[in-house]
Amino acid sequence: MHPYFSVITPLFNGERFVRSYYTCLINQRFSDWESIVVDDESTDNSIDLLISLTQADKRFKVIRNHPPRQAVLRKGPYWPRNHGLSMAAGKYICFLDVDDYWLPSKLLDQYNMLSKRPEIKLLFAAYYKADSSLSLGYLKPRLDMIPIKTQAYIWNPIPNLTSCVARDVASMFSFKPVGHEDFLYWHEIIRSLDATQIGKTDNILAIYRTSAQSTSGNKLKALGWWMRCYRLMGHPFILAILLVLLKSMLEFAERSSAAVGLIPTIQLSNLAEKDYAQY
Repeated sequence: MHPYFSVITPLFNGERFVRSYYTCLINQRFSDWESIVVDDESTDNSIDLLISLTQADKRFKVIRNHPPRQAVLRKGPYWPRNHGLSMAAGKYICFLDVDDYWLPSKLLDQYNMLSKRPEIKLLFAAYYKADSSLSLGYLKPRLDMIPIKTQAYIWNPIPNLTSCVARDVASMFSFKPVGHEDFLYWHEIIRSLDATQIGKTDNILAIYRTSAQSTSGNKLKALGWWMRCYRLMGHPFILAILLVLLKSMLEFAERSSAAVGLIPTIQLSNLAEKDYAQY
């Protein structure tokens, strides 16, 4: 029997998040899933720890593979995700990075929606954006008044950690080594679907963990990634520059609004399990 959901996770030096990742999956109220974790040449103990935690649960498939040379030269989660896609047996594909967190109702909520609306090929939900300890956060703002097909040309409207896509659709596309590979991936999928085949559940289903090591250099690099994505999508150079500026302004407005309390901060400790090991 094939599982209903395949959960694909790239793993690179995520040792301190592994227990949290494992906990959020085994706490899911819907149990018909498989987890495909593809290691990307981690140098810490993350893969051994995950294997020891999951060896009694056949739903977990932990892949200790060595990526091809081209993937080694261009590090990033694109290769592990593509490898996971090639192995997935589920009817629907979900993506969960090892440092992010699903609330217990995530898969059940999406199963219920898909059972009621089988025409949906791509499903997503809202999420909390939290600090590195998953203690404090805020609801990630969305501009849902803008049609999703329009959004897909400006920013990525599909949060990877809440996504759920039919396997027959997901397997038609692949992640590209461009930095913001999820932006291009979901752009291509959204373009291939009718708006009626894309759905959003009402509940908040996940928590995105922000990195404490974020630097201005990384942000400058990210701007270059956005620029490359816009050009690959066919935007003229001037339009791509304007979209990068718009994206930067929106991100600054979000951070500023959260900092001064215009976006309410929420205590998340009661939502997320905190029993993962600290290293």
